[in-house]
Amino acid sequence: MRAGRLKIVLVAALTAGAVVIGPDVASAAAGLPAGSGAAASGPGSVLWSSVRAGDGHAVAVDPKGGMVFVAGSAGLVAYDAGSGTQLWDKSTGAGVSVAVAPDGKAVFTINSVRNSGGNLDFSTAAFDAATGKQWCPAL
Repeated sequence: MRAGRLKIVLVAALTAGAVVIGPDVASAAAGLPAGSGAAASGPGSVLWSSVRAGDGHAVAVDPKGGMVFVAGSAGLVAYDAGSGTQLWDKSTGAGVSVAVAPDGKAVFTINSVRNSGGNLDFSTAAFDAATGKQWCPAL
């Protein structure tokens, strides 16, 4: 990247997957890393995509830009932002929203739940960004 030039990467949550679009990258077939049979290249080309069952509700990128997290009805999935390689998958991370801690060490999801009275509440879960292990700090 040249000095003074901003590199933008777009990550989109779709109905059942994620697509990463970035400058000067090659298109890749669904779930395959760039360069493996890519059909097009150039600014705005698809770097990689992943299609999964369920609904994709939210996407977040770690502060360093190395990982992409997609939360949906089937769980929370972590991908390598450059290659699209799935790093881990947690069904317990199902959520309608996802956020990454400023230091990039934790990922948080929020999901709707029904309480004992039948009303909607929400639950929040935290995961280690590197491993996907559910995380709970000492109280």
